Amino acid sequence: MSNEEYLMGDTVRLKAVIKDYDGDLATPAAITVSVINDSGTAVLSSVAANLLSTGTYYYDWTISGVTERCALIVEWIYDDSSKTHRDTMRMTVVPTYGG
Repeated sequence: MSNEEYLMGDTVRLKAVIKDYDGDLATPAAITVSVINDSGTAVLSSVAANLLSTGTYYYDWTISGVTERCALIVEWIYDDSSKTHRDTMRMTVVPTYGG
């Protein structure tokens, strides 16, 4: 799991690639994305992701709800026919300097 750094106020493309148990790209019926700060509070809460192509989803998020350097967890939640899945990635938001 990588940990990318982004500036407050930037628009970032959050992206997920969904595969089934055979490793083939899969398109679940619904998929949402949330961003959770290091104290457990959602700064982006369960919004529908956009389908880019089979198995590939994205959400363009303008970083907000963050006022100082912090670690964030991006959580993708989706269902297949048998259970709910959660995939996560980490990112860090840092303040802008100068201006």
